[in-house]
Amino acid sequence: MKYKILAIVWMVLIFVSSSTPSYDFPEVNWWGWAKIIHLIYFGILCLLLRQILLTQSMFPLLARHATLFAILLATFYGVTDEFHQLFTAGRHSQLTDVFIDALGACLFYAGAKAVQFLRMKRIDAA
Repeated sequence: MKYKILAIVWMVLIFVSSSTPSYDFPEVNWWGWAKIIHLIYFGILCLLLRQILLTQSMFPLLARHATLFAILLATFYGVTDEFHQLFTAGRHSQLTDVFIDALGACLFYAGAKAVQFLRMKRIDAA
């Protein structure tokens, strides 16, 4: 239940951020900054969605393939986010942002798996 609430709150945060006109953001003169924000937003969303899918029991297929579906759902939310930005003053929609959202989902999952692997190695070594 807590992951569902966290995921909803996180999605609202993304929506509110996308609803903010670009001229209301502090100016950062580094192109990569916005892309890093996309990676973080959608990477965290992917991890939250994965936990929800893993812990639900109504749809075993979703639980069995939680990672794939979490990446797909996070990416789909990225598509809706870019569509939403078409209607926000000073914002624009970019297909590259959707790819970066998907990359963020994949990278955060890979990072979580790496941490899990390292913890298991530490336990085995002890």
